[in-house]
Amino acid sequence: PPTSEAKNGNSLNGILFLIQQQAGLDFSGYKERTILRRVHKVMAVHQIQSLPAYYSFLKEHPAQVEALFQEMLIGVTEFFRDTEAFEELERYTFPELINSYQNGSELRIWVCACSSGEEAYSLAIALHEFSEKQGASIRFKILATDIDEQALQIASKASYHEERLLNMSAFMKEKYFDQNGKNYEVKKFIRDQIIFARNDATNDPPFINLDMVVCRNLLIYLKPDLQKRLLLHFHFGLNPGGFLWLGASENIQTLEHNFEVVNEKWRVYRSMGETPNFRKYYSSRRASREEGPEKIYLQPKRSRNQFARKSANYWPEFLLKNYMTPGLIFDEQFLIHFICGHGGQYLHIPSLELNHYLLDMVSQELVLIIRDASIKLGKESEVDTLLYKNVLVEERENIHKNIRIQFLPPVRS
Repeated sequence: PPTSEAKNGNSLNGILFLIQQQAGLDFSGYKERTILRRVHKVMAVHQIQSLPAYYSFLKEHPAQVEALFQEMLIGVTEFFRDTEAFEELERYTFPELINSYQNGSELRIWVCACSSGEEAYSLAIALHEFSEKQGASIRFKILATDIDEQALQIASKASYHEERLLNMSAFMKEKYFDQNGKNYEVKKFIRDQIIFARNDATNDPPFINLDMVVCRNLLIYLKPDLQKRLLLHFHFGLNPGGFLWLGASENIQTLEHNFEVVNEKWRVYRSMGETPNFRKYYSSRRASREEGPEKIYLQPKRSRNQFARKSANYWPEFLLKNYMTPGLIFDEQFLIHFICGHGGQYLHIPSLELNHYLLDMVSQELVLIIRDASIKLGKESEVDTLLYKNVLVEERENIHKNIRIQFLPPVRS
């Protein structure tokens, strides 16, 4: 008969499979002690003593899988966490970053595992401060991603209780926030520099043409093989000479040929060299995974005819009458319902299977923008329209152009 240890291992694998099946995320690459710590915490709430019993409990109560998934998410962050580290960035890293900046271009920064947004906003504020001190006007865009959609909702709203801003002076609060009682809302000119969207960095292809990647305190929760894979993602996405900023307890492992140390204490590195095989692999790979769990999660089984008739009848006529430009209509599950004009010219139709899933047909950067717009134009939103300028898209193979993309809200019932 299987030993108790084997039973626990099988049960843990079964629990992780339930999470992947329901939430679309694979935690098998996370360190076992990290997973068990969170699983045991939830087990204690339900007064369940063994992993096999908890596995059976989850199979009988599917709604509890979501509760466990939320517990598994890691959301430790704050504004200007490690103040000294930000001071070091301003002293040594930002000057080099700005020196590589060319007039008319835009610095691109990826904040990976951004949680509820504090670090992304801190970085935007720090860059704005540095730019002002240099008497320069530096254009930058921060792509901030996470797997936790609830945290991303908080980040997108940009409103934080005063206790979250303890590391900031009264002057900085007044300069970069609007106070509303005990809450502080990030001012629009900073919010406009950041796009928040869901992204699973351990599985999704990395973003490219980046000047800096910030990923602090995610690697420490991952197994060594997955750590290395994620570091290679970052190296692939960074421009030569681009910067990587990790958490204080993290390092580049054996990738000293890919990164050189800029600041050992605060784990700042500079990208160098090439990873030919990795680049070849990703250059031939579309932004979607062929059988990604994300696709299952975002496309529950339902008929496309369930999409609101009001929307289906209203938007095509509205677009044709008022815009006469390329466009498309998609629902909250990112399923395409109509393509207007030449909107299809910016889509890449998957070769293996014809489907209507928008996120399978666009670049990873457009995935980010679409998700960001979906959050900001959600059911509770008061925003009427969103406009993204200078979005680089591939019109056809190796031919790129900058376009403007306008998102209109869903029809309110």
